[in-house]
Amino acid sequence: MITQELPPVTVTILFSSDEDECLMGGVKCEQQCVNIPGGYYCDCYQGYHRDDNLPHKCVDTDECREGRPDCHKCFNSEGR
Repeated sequence: MITQELPPVTVTILFSSDEDECLMGGVKCEQQCVNIPGGYYCDCYQGYHRDDNLPHKCVDTDECREGRPDCHKCFNSEGR
């Protein structure tokens, strides 16, 4: 077995700072703001989904309309 000593390697890691738009204010997410590199997006709590026309707003998900097979009589309640 032949071993050879290699010269040291220099590794440069570049960090870019990301501004957290969610913490800065001015973001109008109705329920949750999720920071991502270079921006943000609005998200909703369980039982809600983003409005198709206004993505910063959340609307109740009507599970009864989803046709769940385990539900014979379905009553939708806010957020559930």
